[in-house]
Amino acid sequence: MAKEIFDVTLFNEFTITCGKEKAIITEYLGKQLVNLFQVFLYYREQPVHKDTLIEILWPESDNPISALKFTIHRFRKDVQKIPFFEGKELILTVKQGYQLNPDFEWHIDSEEFGNLWEEIKFEENLSAKTMKIAYRMVDLYKGKFYISNSQLMWTQQVCEFYRHAYVKCVIKICKKLLEEQKYEEMMTLNYQAILLEPFYEGLHYYYMKGLLETSDYHKALRYYDDLNESFVKELGTGLSMRFKELYDAIMSDHENIERVKIDSLLKQLSRRTEEEGGFYCTFEMFKYMYELVMKSAMRDNKRLYLISFEISHEDDKEEVFKVVNKVKHLIALSLRKNDLFAKINEGQFIVLVDCQTVENAYLIIQRISHRFYKKFRNKKLRLNYYVTEAKLLDPEEAE
Repeated sequence: MAKEIFDVTLFNEFTITCGKEKAIITEYLGKQLVNLFQVFLYYREQPVHKDTLIEILWPESDNPISALKFTIHRFRKDVQKIPFFEGKELILTVKQGYQLNPDFEWHIDSEEFGNLWEEIKFEENLSAKTMKIAYRMVDLYKGKFYISNSQLMWTQQVCEFYRHAYVKCVIKICKKLLEEQKYEEMMTLNYQAILLEPFYEGLHYYYMKGLLETSDYHKALRYYDDLNESFVKELGTGLSMRFKELYDAIMSDHENIERVKIDSLLKQLSRRTEEEGGFYCTFEMFKYMYELVMKSAMRDNKRLYLISFEISHEDDKEEVFKVVNKVKHLIALSLRKNDLFAKINEGQFIVLVDCQTVENAYLIIQRISHRFYKKFRNKKLRLNYYVTEAKLLDPEEAE
């Protein structure tokens, strides 16, 4: 008689499918029972000694034997609520412990993932065969290994193993795609991976490499700036030196930067909707675009103004750091679609506005200031500003 087959998903959520029926296990079992089920699935090829279960699930309990017996009893009762487990005995009592019933066959996504990783983990350059294996791993990984709220140590370790393997797998694929000049495919893969694991720097590195190889220099610089902000905010540290080297390579390669013609930049601005507000870019890109836009303004006899904003706090510089991104957003909302702005440092912004009189520039300042003080009620937090007419510097002045 053929064994009954259960397909188990442990990435992102804990589900079991039997035939056409699918059950989300966390809807039927409490977290302690979910933990127990995961342990049995992990050790399903062998009996699990009572001491092992106690060490994993109740390391600090005053009465672990009683807790174990009660949990096993609850599990056997509650698992019957799952339609395709009704009337089935999942957990067998064996000598000195328990075992998942060997009459059932379990196909587990995380286990398949781990077995595939063993096949490719030492391969530096993927072949056509191992590329298929790597892509299968990518398909299997839907997010980190499911962990209940109790955050058991063993599941934490397993979770980190799978996350690390997934990122390494994606990077192996990226190296191959970069070598084959399949940049769009590489960037698509990276984008999907970043959604699942946003704070692995290596994934962002290959995405930025793709932007460079496709000559999207403006987007690459903006990506670097936004990513560095995000890493500082979430992890307390900026990007590594190899990212900085990528950034410096773009800025020092004037031949590449010159490919970004003024016409294409202005077209980017003109295609934007009014609702998008000001056009934010990195400070390095702002300086480059400033020169291009000023040349165009001189041809059309237009006047532009530069406005600098500085956030300050009487006592605490950390308060400035906390509000920078919010100020960036309210500045964007206060500008028109063809106005440029950038962050000079943590607490200072520069804005280039297209207006014919300084009075109009002050109206923009008033609008931004009003929004600032309406949003931030802290009287010690200030928004200082300075305005001047924008001019195209002579090369000697620029030096």
